[in-house]
Amino acid sequence: MFVRLSSKLLDLLNNGLVPCVPLRGSISASGDLSPLSYVAGAICGHPDVRVFDTKNKEVLYATEAIEKYKLNKITLAAKEGLGLVNGTAFSASAGCLAFYDALNLASTSLAATAMTVEAMVGQVGSFDQFIHDVTRPHAGQIAAAAFVRSLLAGSKLAVSEEGEVAIQDDVGILRQDRYALRTSAQWIGPQLESLALARSQIEAELNSTTDNPLLDVEGDKIHHGGNFQAMAITQAMESTRLVLEHLGKLSFSQVTELINCSMNRGLPSCLAGDEPSTNYHTKGLDIHSAAYCSELGYLANPVSTHVQSTEMHNQSVNSLALISARKTIESNDVLSLLLGTHLYCAAQAIDLRIADVKFQAQVRQLLNEQIKKHFGSALQGKDLEKLQHKVFVALLKRLEETASSDSGPRFEDASRHIMGHLMETVVPLIAINPGVAASLGSFQKEFLEGSLSLYRSIRKATTTGNDNLADAKENMGSTIVIYQCIRGELGVSVRRGDVAEGKHGRSVGGNVSRIVTALRDGRLVKAVGEAAGYVKIGEQNGAARGGISDPRSMHGHGGSFY
Repeated sequence: MFVRLSSKLLDLLNNGLVPCVPLRGSISASGDLSPLSYVAGAICGHPDVRVFDTKNKEVLYATEAIEKYKLNKITLAAKEGLGLVNGTAFSASAGCLAFYDALNLASTSLAATAMTVEAMVGQVGSFDQFIHDVTRPHAGQIAAAAFVRSLLAGSKLAVSEEGEVAIQDDVGILRQDRYALRTSAQWIGPQLESLALARSQIEAELNSTTDNPLLDVEGDKIHHGGNFQAMAITQAMESTRLVLEHLGKLSFSQVTELINCSMNRGLPSCLAGDEPSTNYHTKGLDIHSAAYCSELGYLANPVSTHVQSTEMHNQSVNSLALISARKTIESNDVLSLLLGTHLYCAAQAIDLRIADVKFQAQVRQLLNEQIKKHFGSALQGKDLEKLQHKVFVALLKRLEETASSDSGPRFEDASRHIMGHLMETVVPLIAINPGVAASLGSFQKEFLEGSLSLYRSIRKATTTGNDNLADAKENMGSTIVIYQCIRGELGVSVRRGDVAEGKHGRSVGGNVSRIVTALRDGRLVKAVGEAAGYVKIGEQNGAARGGISDPRSMHGHGGSFY
């Protein structure tokens, strides 16, 4: 029986014919009776069942398709009809596809977290092995921390070693990352464990017999049972959908930190590539992210709590597994929108951060030269170095506090601000060296002009250049593979803005859409896998849907987990 029916199903598929099946109508209790009956009708050539001809992109009646491709109809024998329709094939297959995509999104969430740590000059120490492997050895937490740690290896943006800081230099400094970064491994870890359980449930279902009755050929006995009840799939889907919501909440929190200039450690408001007063760049994405996060929260509600008794109370409990799988697929779509938004913001933030690192190095040199030029006659040696350091720290703090302002007013304010710190040291020297007083005004004017020009030139070069790849390679960790995919393969460049460019460019939404599409078709997932050290796509069994080739193995990251 099995061979005969399988042969007929393969005849359809090998000719590119897919039965058209209702999306709704199954309660997944006595199996997925309704959708599977349409599959049975297709191989039997039922005159009112349709199939989709994938070769010619048209819908045909089953009778037309069988005649067109010269296939033989089948007349079902005893038990064959029941064997075709009385099982969980649809629920299990939909659940399997939903789970696969969810697993790839979990990996992407970890990658987006690593890129956010870099963009936020976050602490690699939050993912240290001692914290996760030794003191709190949850399997998922260990795997999550190791994943992020591997992506951050070699990064010059993330803080690998936290040095001692003098207390006077520590005032107002965020010494520990906020929870969205610092506890991300503890947050994602349990989600990985839930996915591991869901995987085992789905794999068991895929390798099960769910028909009724069951024939024990060796024992010469017929068994009447209920293996068609698909609650195992429902449970896997409900937990997976909750995982997707938790991943979405973390992503939303990280996006908020990247965009909000009061939280992002000196990056411009809304990650503006030009002046913030005319560039609201990611404000719309901030709103979109909130909408996605809210929708994920709604979809995380269980489907199984809405069971209705049916078939005259024979099917008084029914799993609704196919409905739950469909809702999980929907959640995957929403989370891919959120993670695509997240990756877009992270890439922009990294470019701006690298520009800021370059600016800080050069403005420090400028500041030291100006202080030495104007006050070197009165201060020398360690006294001069102490003043230079003091003023530089004050400058960086002030610039971080005023990141929402346009560059002109921002640097005017900063130059005035550092004068107070400068005068604390310089004014007492006027009695000894009266010429120092005249240098105060000239210092402020020259430093303002020089620092503002330097800032604008670096920012313009970063946001108008065709290629920031060399700087990114120098500063990023293994996340550079993902950055290259976004900036190179997908063609999503750093954005300066239509006002600054004086013309319309590709929209923000259009760029995010490119990332989302690549996330869904597997190109970005492939980059995530390669960045984390996975086997390349196509070398093992993962090529079919374009994702990570073997998500069961965390190679080099704490052993096998999935």
